Amino acid sequence: IFTKLDTLDLGSYTFTIDAQDVATQFFNENTKGTLQYLDIHSVTSLSPVFGFERNILFTNYEALKEIKLNSEGTTISANEFKGCVALEKVEGVVKMGTAASAFEGASTAVKAQPTINMAGSVIPAKAFKDTKIKDIKVDGKVVLPTAIGASAFEGNTAIAELDLKSATTIGANAFNGATAFKGIGKNGVVTLNVATVEENSFNGTAVQRFQLKAATTVKANSLNS
Repeated sequence: IFTKLDTLDLGSYTFTIDAQDVATQFFNENTKGTLQYLDIHSVTSLSPVFGFERNILFTNYEALKEIKLNSEGTTISANEFKGCVALEKVEGVVKMGTAASAFEGASTAVKAQPTINMAGSVIPAKAFKDTKIKDIKVDGKVVLPTAIGASAFEGNTAIAELDLKSATTIGANAFNGATAFKGIGKNGVVTLNVATVEENSFNGTAVQRFQLKAATTVKANSLNS
């Protein structure tokens, strides 16, 4: 069913517990390679409505270009948009929480990169790994992370500037291989207030200066650039 579906407007549909079968008709293997434009802005959660086995996931929806989410926030699950290589526009607010790999490998095959508007200040593990997404905002301003998970930006070759001074934890490999990343300012500086600078945190980046305000442990290859 819906083997050629490329545009789907479900703007007023909320996906209640009684709509489980309807959801599987729209989102299944048949539409992974065809669905390009999706409006589900009335949906506030893609996870707990159905429980663990009933999450709506768009993992490897390789044709998906645009998605409209709830303007106040849509809760997503781990791997939600992982592998969505054609993703160009994400309208609405994403509530990532602990959703690891939320955008891993997304937006790699397009010139127009989406701006991700997120809620909160915690960036989960692998959230933007191996992607070209660089603009991540909260309430219209560039996100000021308070925590960054392991490999959150690993291999992300687009992220260039991000102020990390408010982060109290930054996981291993957080910016490993993020070749464009320089921190903030013309000459590039990263101010850290973490107690431990984990392995390979900034290995292979373009950072020229580090300011370590609270570090008591600096692990292997953490500041290589």
